[in-house]
Amino acid sequence: MHRGKKRQRLSLSLILLFIITPHPNLRGASASDPIPFDFVRNQIVLKVHVRASGPYHFILDTGSALSVLDYQLARRLGLPVYRTIFKANTVGENKDIIIKRTFIPHLKVGACASWKLWAYLVSLRELSRKLDMEIHGIIGYNFFKDKVVQINYLDQTVRFMDPSEYQLPVNSESSAQYQTITIPMFFAKNHVMPIIHNVRINGTAIRASIDTGSSLSLVLFPPAIKKAGIKPDPNRWTFDHIHGLAGKAPVYRGLIEQLRIDEITLENAEVILAANWGQHAKIEKRDASIGNDLLKFFIVTLDYPRKRLILTQPLLETLDYMNAYFEH
Repeated sequence: MHRGKKRQRLSLSLILLFIITPHPNLRGASASDPIPFDFVRNQIVLKVHVRASGPYHFILDTGSALSVLDYQLARRLGLPVYRTIFKANTVGENKDIIIKRTFIPHLKVGACASWKLWAYLVSLRELSRKLDMEIHGIIGYNFFKDKVVQINYLDQTVRFMDPSEYQLPVNSESSAQYQTITIPMFFAKNHVMPIIHNVRINGTAIRASIDTGSSLSLVLFPPAIKKAGIKPDPNRWTFDHIHGLAGKAPVYRGLIEQLRIDEITLENAEVILAANWGQHAKIEKRDASIGNDLLKFFIVTLDYPRKRLILTQPLLETLDYMNAYFEH
């Protein structure tokens, strides 16, 4: 009789355990779960829901202060439109620019959501044409400013984590296939672009931004070109144009002998020389921009609350592959 009751209590305990412990595949999604993205022409494209509608294609951009929404989509969703006029200096010319903004009640990426989010309203038709897919918006700083953003380019996933959930990787013998470096991130006053100082080109120290909205590798602005004494020889450098939301810009493409990011060194690295220095780059006092064509070889973690960048090189062979990529 005593054994029977014990078995009965044990069975009841097992039943309760089964009820209150969900199967891993049945548990609710967490805001910090990995979110898959498409890597389209070196742009991170995520599926986003706006006001419970979607999914829509959004680009992840660490250089955009506000998120961005396509104007036509905002009209279809019935979102309000606010207009602001301000003075802007464009190629030395002062003129009035009308900026349209909207207020998004709810925006969700995977299980990570934001309420009451301001966004710029612009036409993304040209960007959609260049990527050969419809782009509806851009996820900017005001969505992830209080989070740890981890971009795993190899797995093509993004995580938006609460700072308390993130643990800094530790290099050890048990994880010898990984190399992790931690670099302080700096921000110019009233600007959101993360900037690092631990960058050298041919031994010359420069300040470079981490720009996930850029599809390029390393872009050098005139101050960095001058500091490093680089002269674009027509026999070694190729003249080209790059395209962005701001329009078309003339550049030179070529190789530098060495690029060093903290403890990581790349030989014969491909760089782009920008003939003009953008207005924001001047204000933010940055000499260069590192985009997705270089970041894609790493797991990139931007810890905004602690102002630090963590680059993880997943495999020992990755560095050789990177060097071979640039030499090619």
